[in-house]
Amino acid sequence: LRKATVMNSKLLVGLLGSGLLGAGALLAADVRQGLVSYWPLNTYDAGTFTTPDVVGGNHFNAIYHSAADVVAGKVGNAFSFSPDASQFLEFTNPEGVDTGLPVGMATKWTVMFWVNAAYPITGELDRRVYSESSSTVDDPLVNIGTDNDADTDGADSTVDLFIRNTGTQLDHRHGTRPAYDGQWHHVALVDSGGRLTLYIDGEIDSLTPLNYIPGPTPRNVTSIGAIVRQAGATLSAYFRGKVDEVAVWE
Repeated sequence: LRKATVMNSKLLVGLLGSGLLGAGALLAADVRQGLVSYWPLNTYDAGTFTTPDVVGGNHFNAIYHSAADVVAGKVGNAFSFSPDASQFLEFTNPEGVDTGLPVGMATKWTVMFWVNAAYPITGELDRRVYSESSSTVDDPLVNIGTDNDADTDGADSTVDLFIRNTGTQLDHRHGTRPAYDGQWHHVALVDSGGRLTLYIDGEIDSLTPLNYIPGPTPRNVTSIGAIVRQAGATLSAYFRGKVDEVAVWE
């Protein structure tokens, strides 16, 4: 997969702010290595209805968003999402083109973002911040979201992980550290060949590591704020909150 050669300094600021990188780490490794896409979520282009990927050119389509949804973020601006307006961001990989997305198709991959949301919200269970899916079938999913527990009406502010490929691999495994408590939190999910580690604000969540079996079913959609499946015919799990500084590595 293509290696990124351009880096926006805001991503470095975001990583330093998360506690995931210190000066020593920056000297020891180049964070551009393996960087596939970086969406600062700083701007909305009203002409193309997109927000840019400043590294890979895989610009997100901003569905039902407007300039008013670009709000103050953790670093610069962020995007605000509301289920009331069915808002989400999505990128569908063009057939036959190697964009490096979705990164969950790689042997090793990392997803990072800042999030500010206040869950639980009555009647809004199992909402997805980050999702990988297919435009042709419903089965394959990689999801980072909110609590799905109907018995408690989602009374948990921790991260929910769900992975399915030719069967469910991780069935709504809930973290232990709060991530949706009305404050900005940094979330990172790191996969090493089917071994997942979840970080919240630079600290390993004790839920992980988790092991699963990566499946052969392809995914071609990357989305923020909802699940997007079957060419948009199946849309669900709309998120309420703010997201900033999304970056993915292989």
